[in-house]
Amino acid sequence: MLTIAQITALAPDQASEAAARKLLKPSLWSNLGANDKGLWGECQGSSARKYQVLIDHVDMAYKCSCPSRKFPCKHALALLFLQVNSPDKFDSKPPSWFEEWQTKRNSKKQAVKEPNTAVSTDPESSAKQAKRIASRLKKMRKGALELDLWMCDQIRDGIADLPNRPSSFWKEIGARMVDAQAPGLTRRLEDLASLLYTGPDWASKILAGFGRIKLLLMALERYAQLSELQQADILVALGVSQNKEAVANGEQLTDTWVVAGVITEVNAGLTERRVWLLGQRSQRAALILDFAFGGRAFEQIFVTGTCFKATLAFFPSNAPLRAVVSETMGGITAATGLPMTESYTKNLQRATSVMAANPFTWRLPMAFKGLKLVQIGADWGLIDEDNKLLSSQLVESKVWDLAAMSGGHGMAMFGEWQNGHWLPLTAYCHSWLDLVAAKG
Repeated sequence: MLTIAQITALAPDQASEAAARKLLKPSLWSNLGANDKGLWGECQGSSARKYQVLIDHVDMAYKCSCPSRKFPCKHALALLFLQVNSPDKFDSKPPSWFEEWQTKRNSKKQAVKEPNTAVSTDPESSAKQAKRIASRLKKMRKGALELDLWMCDQIRDGIADLPNRPSSFWKEIGARMVDAQAPGLTRRLEDLASLLYTGPDWASKILAGFGRIKLLLMALERYAQLSELQQADILVALGVSQNKEAVANGEQLTDTWVVAGVITEVNAGLTERRVWLLGQRSQRAALILDFAFGGRAFEQIFVTGTCFKATLAFFPSNAPLRAVVSETMGGITAATGLPMTESYTKNLQRATSVMAANPFTWRLPMAFKGLKLVQIGADWGLIDEDNKLLSSQLVESKVWDLAAMSGGHGMAMFGEWQNGHWLPLTAYCHSWLDLVAAKG
């Protein structure tokens, strides 16, 4: 059972928590129940309709029939509060609608746990899949030739004028990559465009970015000569969606996983959520990557600073990082520290090993120890124990929170490393501090 503090941490905002507390009247609820699988109940809404609220407290998954786009909604939060405050109000016999939800969830989890042999044993299905991939590769190669020529033009003409180019300059070539069914190249171009305003060394970053794209285009040209895992990494880098059922054939790892950071980004109505997990025993990092369109909520939520024991299934890769939760063993608890913290030098050594196995890795998780705030002119930065200055992006409003939490002492911090920049997501020094919010 979660504590009041942990339930409060689950709330998407203070308004949701306040609204949930207003629903803690037993008269508003009916069919309350709980067992070892989860919680359920029906809450009276503003109209005559009752909302069905379901909670899987092992996987920390929620479902409510209300129209709210917040997740978990106020009804789910209220149900959790009620279990703590009035456990005697909960029956143990689940209704049919709760059992149906559990059956659907178990079917999805079983599909992840069991090897997917249907595609490999069905010659017709395998042939169709191979034909689709071959057709898409042909289109992507045409787009790659166009992009290669475009980059050569920029380098030949000189990149000094790139900051003066209109946004349409980058969007046009990006749109052509979408037409070539290689949206991954579009995202990399958008990332390069954002580097134009990151300081005086922007030119070297642009050239390095061109180099990474060139390497990807060369790998695409030699696709047939590479191993299956290398081919999988190339397809991901080019933007080919990964089938979650494919993880059944990949590596599975059981550990106690700390939720080190959660970040959501919204682009053209598509919400991308990245959840970074760090294994306490294995010292392995994992990325749970989910997408939702049109403001839909994610069924399973993750709270920074909590941990849970689970088996993760990793997608096939030469350097496995992305994973899904295959099976959980017990509920969530508060994490008492940040695993895998290293110095700047050790983090770069680890990143080098990953990039050597998969040079197309977009973002890398990095956990630092002993970081201290320093002021450089009007800006703030972070230095490690070796006085190495990190290239970071601190949210100004969080600087004073960090200063108050650390009291001038070293902190453990986690974030994403990309293109020579480190984006801090969380800090830990006796307590946890989130440093980012959803970005649109």
